[in-house]
Order: sequence, then structure tokens, then C-alpha cells
Amino acid sequence: MGAGAVDALVIGGGIAGVAVAAELSRDRTVVLLEMEAALAQHTTGRSAAVWINGYGGPSVYPFAAASRAWFENRGEGRVEHDLTRLRGMLVVAERPEDSAGLTDYVDNGAAHVAVDEAIGHFGALRREVVHAAVWDESVRDLDVPGALEAFRRTLRANGGSITLRAGVTSIERGDGEWRVASGTGSYRTPLVVDAAGAWADEVAQLAGLPPLGLMALRRTMCTFDRPPDLDSAGWPLLLDAAERFYMKPEGAGFIASPADAVQQPPADARPRMDDVATALDLVARFTTLPVRTIRSAWAGLRTFAPDRSMVLGPDPAADGFAWSAGFGGFGIMAAPAAARAVVSLIDVGLLPDDIVAAGGNVEMVSPARLRG
Repeated sequence: MGAGAVDALVIGGGIAGVAVAAELSRDRTVVLLEMEAALAQHTTGRSAAVWINGYGGPSVYPFAAASRAWFENRGEGRVEHDLTRLRGMLVVAERPEDSAGLTDYVDNGAAHVAVDEAIGHFGALRREVVHAAVWDESVRDLDVPGALEAFRRTLRANGGSITLRAGVTSIERGDGEWRVASGTGSYRTPLVVDAAGAWADEVAQLAGLPPLGLMALRRTMCTFDRPPDLDSAGWPLLLDAAERFYMKPEGAGFIASPADAVQQPPADARPRMDDVATALDLVARFTTLPVRTIRSAWAGLRTFAPDRSMVLGPDPAADGFAWSAGFGGFGIMAAPAAARAVVSLIDVGLLPDDIVAAGGNVEMVSPARLRG
């Protein structure tokens, strides 16, 4: 049974929570509470994680840019293998009206390519769907289990702990501290960090705070086998410029998504077969790949603030309550710097210098912007 006093309590075991717990543990005693039987059971563990320059817009890019070195340095040397692998990305506009969707990619370093070159990058691409295309060779896959392990090792090395099956049942304020009860015990702490993903507003309400209006949007994924004689391991991420679908090689086949974004209450998200069918219809529309059997299908909830920026740092409505939430579809690539940002905002009210140099500012992520 967990019990007693700690310097900081982090609620939520996705990458946002594990990252901020690791960062806090450098000079605090930290306990991370996760309601499931393992870490990263929801959105983090269901991501087709990639690092794309400029992805997420001006409110996300500074954090992703400041996170890149952490990934390239194997999570500060905590794991023995690379956490990134060069993938490349091809974005295709099928219709003239879709071409505007290529602009942001070009602004962030992608280059226009002719049809033959596009097909050279993704060999199953149908020629007739390529009105225009851009290529970005810098896009990388991110190793999500490896990143989680790097953060976990940092937390453990600093004396922090993780408690599973520890759903929080109450959060009360008194005598200058928080009293938090969970399924595995009770804690007293001056600092609670809400990193509960789709459940973050519910956690805040347990603490007596009004919700920030976070929205959980379902994203569906599926995998299917490649033809046995096809060597597609080195093919890039393929995106539709109209944001109708994306796909990339994965293991012995491909992973694909219809890029759906359907709002639903926080829950263990389940795939809808009509969304899977939409993804496969678009795979058939854009490529010559035969899709005979679906190997697996799943869904996750990408959580956004109303203005689509992350929510990081102290809540002005309650002393000792901070957020690490609203990561949307950008949480993996932004998590290392976002965690540093949360701790810096708690400690000194400022963002780290490298995030500021990349264009970040406090106002774009502070919970205060959503409190009116």
C-alpha cells in the first residue's frame, strides 16, 4: 500500500506523465500513479510516432525542436539503442484544391517532387492520384517503448516510484497540501501534476477545479500484411495533403489511419469498423497494395485544449496544482521538452531558454489562458 508524504505526485502514466515525473525526480521525491495495470495503455501506446519538422504548428514546434536532442542522445543515455530511425515522408495532393495543404510542409523544409520521383520513394503509389507532391527526407520514426523506458529509468535512478492500478478517487486541499487517495493508498504532497490525458479534466474536478474544456478525439489505426515478395521496409510515411489518411511500413506490413478526429468522452477507445474501412478504401485509392487481411485495429484518444495548444505548468486557480496535458497528436515528439517546461514553470515561472529560442512562450501553454 502506498502511503505517506512525497514532494510531488504525478497522475497519469502516458508519456506526458512519465516524462514529467522523471524530470521532477531530479530534485524531489516523486510518485507516479497510473490507473491501468501497465504504463501507456491508452494514447501513448497506440501512436504511429514520428518526428516531423514543424508538425503541430507554432505552439507545438518549439517543444518538439527542443526535444530532438533528447531522442538523438538515447534519452540522455538511459537506453542502449537509438530512439529514432530515418523514415522520410511523402505528402501527396490528389486534386488541385488539395495543393494548398502542401504549403506548410514546404515552409518547414519539404521539397516539391515530380510524379516519377514520388513513385520512386513509395513504389506502390498510383500515378493518377499525384497532382502534386512534396518530399521531406528528415522525418524520423520514434521508438515509443524505448522513450518510455528511458524516462522510467531516470525516475527510478533518482529514487522515484510508479504505482499501477492506482486510480485516483479523491483529491482534497488542506493545511497547505494536497491529500490524494487512490486504489492503492493515500498520499500527502505540496504538488500534484495532472498528466491524465483524456481524463485530465476529470482529475482537476476531483481537486475542486473547473475543467479547462479539454476534448478527447478518437483516432483509428489498423495494420495489414504486405505481399510476401515486396520489400517495403524502407518506404516513407505517406500522407494525403487533404488529411484524409496516412500510412507507413510497420513490421511485416503497413499501418494506416483514416485520420479521424471524432470527439467522445474519456474511455478505453475502440475502433469502429467503418473507420477502418475508410482507411482501407483510401489505401486502395492511393496505392496498388492488395489488402487481403487486417492484422489488427485499434483506436486512441488524442486530447486537445480548445485552442489546440498544450497545457503546461501551474494552474492559477489552485496552489500546488499543475498540468501536463492537451498534447493532442504531438505528445511523443514534444514530451521531453514539455516535461522540462512544466518543471521550470513550477519552479521559476519561465520556460527553458532553448524552448524560448525555438519560439515558445509562457502564454501559449499556461493554463491561465483558459481560465478567462
